Amino acid sequence: MRNRQIVTAIWIAFAWLALPSTAGAQAPIPGATKAAAAPGAAKAIVYVPPPRGEPGSRMGGGTRSAGTDACDAQLEALVPEKHVGITTQSQPVFQWSLSSSVPCRIDFVLNDSRKPQPLIEKTLDGPFGAGIHEIELARLGVQLEPDVQYDWSVAIVRDPERRSRDTVAGGPVMRHTALATGGGTSGAELASLYAHEGIWYDALAALSAGIDAQPNNAELREERAALLDQVGLGSVAAQERGARNGAK
Repeated sequence: MRNRQIVTAIWIAFAWLALPSTAGAQAPIPGATKAAAAPGAAKAIVYVPPPRGEPGSRMGGGTRSAGTDACDAQLEALVPEKHVGITTQSQPVFQWSLSSSVPCRIDFVLNDSRKPQPLIEKTLDGPFGAGIHEIELARLGVQLEPDVQYDWSVAIVRDPERRSRDTVAGGPVMRHTALATGGGTSGAELASLYAHEGIWYDALAALSAGIDAQPNNAELREERAALLDQVGLGSVAAQERGARNGAK
């Protein structure tokens, strides 16, 4: 997948930056050396919310009917529950989950907190099966500016003429350019470094890229489930563990 190739290239770039250099070296994040050196660190990913603590919350999810609609599904944005998720990327990957497949159209919206109109609105390409899906800003030609809060959402559109029937989920994102990483060459190792410094979107993207590269790796799926549990996404984590068991 093109999007995974982009994220995989990001890990390689960060691993390269971690190599010793005599000039112009980028300083690693605080604690990065310790996290990289700790035995088994990649097997115990711990998400530490960013100390800056920008207020924000996950939005929506759930279903809007009694279970008779073909587009009924639990829709969740994979973002922290009570604070703004952080990325170091100008074009991060946003991820969301469906509890079951839906035949309806799904729309993506990105809002800039400084502007009244959406920055972008896009109908996503289906079909949409159960599980985790993603949106890459790189494919939409949009970049995030540093230290600006954006809000993104996905919506299951049951009736384009009655948008009040949409099921919507989303959350905030902010790009911090002062953060950098050092060490970590695998999806789990890099994700652990990101998570330790509260860089939510990049941690999740690194794990997901690792899973794409090794779809039958049950350990990576458990790492992702554990990460989701830590931000209040227990139902998605349980679904992920079901997929993990199927991968064994």
